[in-house]
Amino acid sequence: MKLYTNYKGNILTNFGAVVAKMAKVDFELVLADQKVKDSKDFKAKNLTGKFPFLETPEGCLVESLAIAKHFARLGNADLLGKDAFERAQVDQWAHWAMGHVMPNAYVVMQAVFGWGGPNPVVATADYNDANKALKEQLKVVNTQMKGAFLLGDNVTVADIVLAAVFLTPFQTVLDGGFRKAMAKAGAWFEKVTALPEFVAVFGHVRACAKPMKPVLIPEEKKKAAPKPVAAAKPKEEKKEEKKDINPLDALPPTKFDLFNFKTFFVNNKDKAGEGIDETLKQVDFEGFAFWFIHYDKYGSEGQVLYKTDNLLNGFMQRIDHFKKHAFARHAVTGEEGNYDIEGVWLFRGTTIPQEMIDHPQFEYCTHRKMDCVNNAAD
Repeated sequence: MKLYTNYKGNILTNFGAVVAKMAKVDFELVLADQKVKDSKDFKAKNLTGKFPFLETPEGCLVESLAIAKHFARLGNADLLGKDAFERAQVDQWAHWAMGHVMPNAYVVMQAVFGWGGPNPVVATADYNDANKALKEQLKVVNTQMKGAFLLGDNVTVADIVLAAVFLTPFQTVLDGGFRKAMAKAGAWFEKVTALPEFVAVFGHVRACAKPMKPVLIPEEKKKAAPKPVAAAKPKEEKKEEKKDINPLDALPPTKFDLFNFKTFFVNNKDKAGEGIDETLKQVDFEGFAFWFIHYDKYGSEGQVLYKTDNLLNGFMQRIDHFKKHAFARHAVTGEEGNYDIEGVWLFRGTTIPQEMIDHPQFEYCTHRKMDCVNNAAD
């Protein structure tokens, strides 16, 4: 049998693959490129053009739940429930996951990962509604848990489907503080995602400690109605308000002009030669420091270029306000199927600034201070 998918990391394909492994059913995973999709033979087999798509000796199947349940029937029917009522419960949870949880998860993923192009596509109200709904839905799971799994002590297709759908919300918005109140649901999620078959397909899963910040459509500010003109009052002496001072602005003065250096470096055509030489001459290493920052991927991250680009863009958008005290070259590196997000950052001061520490994705990054003067590797 051949299980076709349109991209690596497709959740709908992956939960079917997990069920197949649990049922010990052999299959070949095929990544369908555009040439395959456009072929007459493929179009004749896959009438809907949707993925995942399963080719069997008996015929072809579409729809992810149908495929997962077919794998279970072939190798381990108990994954669908041990009696008629349990089979109905499996259907109940699986359809609820796909019809109710998945739409909310998709809205959150669009906002957090910047899906939809360079401009935000999710409104604040829609994001808040989806985020709130996901939390309410996890509460439902929490209150219904009677054992280790949804139907008791035996894992079923329902557990695999629901955990797969909740996977990204657990990694992005269902933070540690919220999960503490959802102890049963949290333990269930950890148990399912730790199954060897689940790990073999999705990789090791780590839930977020803090929620990631979404990138949302800017809200238009309403113009305030003009206030009636009041009678003039005697002038009072204005009291000077103390403004909060950024600790980086309070550092000892430096002769290094970061703004002008950025202008020079960006416009210099020989960045690897003259650009680097001039950098080492100009930078005040007592008042600035270079840092190497590398994003630690999870599961299937880094396999698809456009998704990796979206992760990078989301990261940069959330630190855009810090341009005054930083300069960086942060990019996607690697090759098809194994991309990384990493870069070199120049920060004011000699430690990681608080603005970067507060970045919601920084806790998932490794970093080291570079010594560009004494270490040739840097």
